Amino acid sequence: HNNLYLMAREEITYLQMKEYFPNAKVFFTPDIVTILNETKEPLKREGALFLVRNDVEKNIENQYLEEIEKMCIERNINTIKKDKVYEMLELFKKSKLVVTDRLHGMIFAVITGTPCIVFGNYNHKVEKSYEWFKELPYIHFVAEHEEIKNLDNEIERLLNLDAQEYNNDYSKKIFDKVFEEIEEN
Repeated sequence: HNNLYLMAREEITYLQMKEYFPNAKVFFTPDIVTILNETKEPLKREGALFLVRNDVEKNIENQYLEEIEKMCIERNINTIKKDKVYEMLELFKKSKLVVTDRLHGMIFAVITGTPCIVFGNYNHKVEKSYEWFKELPYIHFVAEHEEIKNLDNEIERLLNLDAQEYNNDYSKKIFDKVFEEIEEN
């Protein structure tokens, strides 16, 4: 097609799209959900939300998650486990901490200002998409070699953060340029 527009959320996909679709206009953007800002009406936060895969993309051992759950319970924080996305924004806004291996789990934590521990999955999309958010103090990507004892300190740090406000200006600017270019053609 001579008027094809593609958007990639991370660099590996972006480079693949450029290679396989040389005549298309390829944009490097964060996920479109990042234009939302759900930190404007903070709710009372409680509990830890575990939003982890239970399918072939899962890359975290259950024992590792059980250790993290134990760390939360030791701090008198109830845990909620979900693997389906429904009423998620409300759950995120009410949670003190999110533990996830899902790309949109991380993104929902970002846009709600919710402290989050995020694991990679079997492919690159979570880890590479984290590049958009690595400067946010409330999002912690777990490196493959990171020991569980380091996470105990990280959980403590995240739980002690003041309320976080997400600034979506960067995302709006990127998508404004994308939409402007599409409208011009």
